[in-house]
Amino acid sequence: MQVAACSLRLFRKMERAKILGCALAIFAAEHYHVSCEVSTMNAAFLHLAINHAPLFFTLIAAALLFGALAGRNRSLLSAGTWLVVVAGIAAIATLQTGEEAEHLLEHVPGINAAAIEAHEESAKVAVLATVVAAGLAIGVTVGQRWWGERFRWGASAALLVAVLASLVLVAIAAHRGGLIRHAEELENRLPPPAQEE
Repeated sequence: MQVAACSLRLFRKMERAKILGCALAIFAAEHYHVSCEVSTMNAAFLHLAINHAPLFFTLIAAALLFGALAGRNRSLLSAGTWLVVVAGIAAIATLQTGEEAEHLLEHVPGINAAAIEAHEESAKVAVLATVVAAGLAIGVTVGQRWWGERFRWGASAALLVAVLASLVLVAIAAHRGGLIRHAEELENRLPPPAQEE
């Protein structure tokens, strides 16, 4: 009986979350003058939907790993290493959708082709660094079972350095991605210069 009541409460919360999500989508569409007529999701939309995941996963993983090393906490270490693996997977998915989005946007007026190329090149380096960090995280997880406590904390320190390096590279790629379209939109939002009388 308790399971059924708990399931019903969870279902109601999920329904409220769906309604709230739909309301936010409608508000955003009206506020930003976005047409809701398109019902299919293309690669550019998917890329925009997931492109922040590697950045935030890597940032949270770095914080978890730092906390794990500072307090010698195995639970934080485990969570941090697996989040690095998730960040690597998210980075690969983001790169794949970015490649497809590039083909959609190549000939769209107002898109800075040089910014796309700079973003793509920095994204490839960032994904490589994140995947290397994910491989190192798997190595830490497997290696600590064989080589024990001393290996665990030494390899975790090396993992934290790799994660911080990949975090910097992912942040650079994210910034360059924002320059593709958002630079000219920023110009349009700036107030006009004050006229002297």
